[in-house]
Amino acid sequence: MVELTPEVHEIITSRLATYCGDRSRAFELKITKVGEETFYNQAATLRGLNTEDFIAASKQIAQLLAKNQRKGNVQTSSLFILDAVDEDARPVVICLKAEGTDALTQEEHEGVPRLVQVKNLFMGRTEKFFKVGLVYEMAPTAANADLLPHEQWGALLYDHQFRTGTEPARYFWDGFLGFSLDHNEKLMSKHAYAALQQFAEKNFSGDVDTKSLVLNRIDEYMSNENVHTIDFEEIKNTIIPPEKRDDFNEQVHNVFTHSIAKDTALFNNKLNQARMQFQDNLVLRGTKEAFENRVDVIESQADLQSLRLDDGYTIIRIKGNPDRFLRYAKPE
Repeated sequence: MVELTPEVHEIITSRLATYCGDRSRAFELKITKVGEETFYNQAATLRGLNTEDFIAASKQIAQLLAKNQRKGNVQTSSLFILDAVDEDARPVVICLKAEGTDALTQEEHEGVPRLVQVKNLFMGRTEKFFKVGLVYEMAPTAANADLLPHEQWGALLYDHQFRTGTEPARYFWDGFLGFSLDHNEKLMSKHAYAALQQFAEKNFSGDVDTKSLVLNRIDEYMSNENVHTIDFEEIKNTIIPPEKRDDFNEQVHNVFTHSIAKDTALFNNKLNQARMQFQDNLVLRGTKEAFENRVDVIESQADLQSLRLDDGYTIIRIKGNPDRFLRYAKPE
C-alpha cells in the first residue's frame, strides 16, 4: 500500500479527468469473461472490502495484467486500481495502466546545471502511454432485471491506439479486462474496413487495375449513406471477382460470420481521401471531391491529341502508372 500525497492525488485525478472526461474518447464494450479469476469477478466485489482484502484483490488483478503482458511481450508498467462510485452511489471500478518512458530533467550540481536521465517516468500528459478500463454497475430497470449479473454492468475502454489506426492492445482489453468488441459498431466497422482493404491488397497485388477497382468499390460501399449494414455476402457477390470469392470466404467471411451495423466514424477521414501513388514515392493526394472536380487522367492517345491547355489548368507528365487509380463516376 502506497500513501498518496496531495500532489500525487491531484496528478492522478487530473490525468483521469483529462483522458476519461470526454465520452467521445471512450468505447463501449461488453464484459464476456466472468470466471473466478477474471477482472470482472474481482472488480465487482471490491466495494465494501476492508484494506487487507482490497490489497489482496488488487494483487490478483495486477497478476492478471502481468500474465497477459508477458503473452503480449509488453514492457513493464504501473497499475492503478480505483474503487469509486457514480453520482447515484453505484460502484465504479477504474483500472488505469500507465506505461513508463525515459526522459531528461535539469538539475544543478555545485552550481552547474546539468541534464540527468529520469527512468520509467509515468503519468505524463501523453495519451499513448495510458490505457484505462472501467466497469460500472448500471441503474436497475425493468429491461435489465432478468439479465445475468455481468450483463448488468457496463464496460468502457479508453485506449489511444483505437483512435490512431494502430493495432489495439488485445492483451489489455481482451486478455486482461475480458471485454469484447463484438457489440461496438464503430470498432467492428473499422476492423471490417481494414480486413477488406487487406484482402484486396494481398489478393490483387499483381493486378493494379483490378485492385484499384475493388478498393474503390469498397470505399463506395462504405461511403454509401443508404447502406446501413456491412453485409459480407453482398460484398462478395457484388464487389469481389468470382475467381477470388472462395479466398474471400476463407480470409474474410470466416472471420466476420454475420453482418455488422455500419458506423464509419473512426475512418471517415480515410474514406474522404484519394491518392495516386507512382514509383519513387511520388504521390498525388487530396480529397475525393477535389479529384472528381479538378483532376482528369488521360488514358488514350485520342484523349491526348484532343487535350487543350485552357486557362486555369496545369498539365503534368508523370512516367509510370499509379499504384492505385481512382475511377469514380462524375456525379450527375
